[in-house]
Amino acid sequence: LAMFDLDMCYLAASRQWFTDYDIREKNIIGKSHYEVFSHISEEWKEQHRRCLKGEILKSKEDKFYKKDGSVQWLSWEMKPWFTDAMKIGGIIMHVSDITELKEIEHANQQKQTFLEAILDSIEVGIVSCDQSGTLTLFNKTTKNWHGLPPEVLPTSELSGYYGLFKPDGKTPLETEEIPLLRTLKNGSLKADEIIIKPNQGSKRYVSVNGSQLRSLDGEIFGAVVAMHDITERKNTEEKLRISEETFRGNFENAAIGMAISNRQYQWIEVNEAFSEIVGYTISELQAMTFKDITHEDDLALDLQLLNELIEGIRTHYHMEKRYIHKEGYSVHVILAVSLVRDNE
Repeated sequence: LAMFDLDMCYLAASRQWFTDYDIREKNIIGKSHYEVFSHISEEWKEQHRRCLKGEILKSKEDKFYKKDGSVQWLSWEMKPWFTDAMKIGGIIMHVSDITELKEIEHANQQKQTFLEAILDSIEVGIVSCDQSGTLTLFNKTTKNWHGLPPEVLPTSELSGYYGLFKPDGKTPLETEEIPLLRTLKNGSLKADEIIIKPNQGSKRYVSVNGSQLRSLDGEIFGAVVAMHDITERKNTEEKLRISEETFRGNFENAAIGMAISNRQYQWIEVNEAFSEIVGYTISELQAMTFKDITHEDDLALDLQLLNELIEGIRTHYHMEKRYIHKEGYSVHVILAVSLVRDNE
């Protein structure tokens, strides 16, 4: 707080005035404000002139440049004071240094900008809501998935507006089944799968994880979910399922004997036709190796060709060989063998 006369000379100044402006002189009473602050801008001087004419001026935040060039942020008010004759005698200034507050605000803005940039650059859908379920965050990926901006809607309309469905792709999610609202109510969510079917564009399978948002004192103020696009994985799984079903149908219903063995010569899979050829049940064969039922005179050649197959010398082989039927007689067969490889 400081008080000036009509010539902007000091009549009084509080201790805080000296502290905030780093004034080293012990006594500035009678000195001109423009002598104490020789670097005051013309803009500030104009404010003083207006106030001396009777205006009351104020600002919640304003820049003041110190002598060393650094910026000081001020919240201020200045108004004229009056003599006993009701004439303006000068100005009273009330100033608060809010530099630290502005620095914190600036740091928070930088963090917010940084966070928003991250959220908009990742290929993960991020959505949050407040404690009432109203959407508060809807990142760029989520907007692209839905083809829609976030809207302030009743929670009962969220599922229909954003095209949220159960994994069957046909049944719309009920309000209480929406992952974000479930997270808000229950506290967390792990790998919950739903389908997003926008009005325009193809459907998308997503896996959702979520958690409640709590203040430092533990009060719930919202929830956030992260949605990972698993469409490619689900499509691959579906293709694999169809492929396996096709193979299984062909394998089990083939008119010829078919079997899969491992590198230790054990039967892994055996079809009915093969079981009938050698007379053993499928479960009996799965407890044996193919060496157990191969004619001893044909075993060496069979193993030689198999090892060449495994070593990459050949891609497949055919041979005529004999199995020993469960009843003891030889069964002549034409054998065709090829490799089954895993991802490695």
